[in-house]
This record gives sequence, C-alpha cells and structure tokens, in this order.
Amino acid sequence: MSTRIFEVPSEDVLDFAERLDELELSNQIVGRNDSDELIVEVYYSHQQKSEVLDLVDWLQDGDAIEETDE
Repeated sequence: MSTRIFEVPSEDVLDFAERLDELELSNQIVGRNDSDELIVEVYYSHQQKSEVLDLVDWLQDGDAIEETDE
C-alpha cells in the first residue's frame, strides 16, 4: 500500500472530497498547515496509481508533497 499526501486549499476541499469518493480512494485528514490548507493522506494500491495521478492533475499546481511505500 502506498500513501500520497496532498495539501488541499480550503476552497477546494469539498470538490477534492467528491473526487476521492468518485475514485473510491481511502483517505484521512491529518491536519492543517500554516497556509490554512488541509493535509490529506490518500492510500492506494499500485493498481490505483492512475487515479491518484488524476487527483494530482486535477489540483493542477502540484499540491502533492510526498509519496511513500509501506
């Protein structure tokens, strides 16, 4: 299982949550940064990597800050 961390601007949180639901990706809100963005961990298998890349593209400005393999 892999994890990708997103920093989601507060004005995009609802749309981001809807995208996560549509893509059926497990996730968890883990905090908020100094810029008042929500930090969201998204968990996925290697077969779901394209869905995660869709999220990255959707955010369009590289909000993904980290990816780890467990």
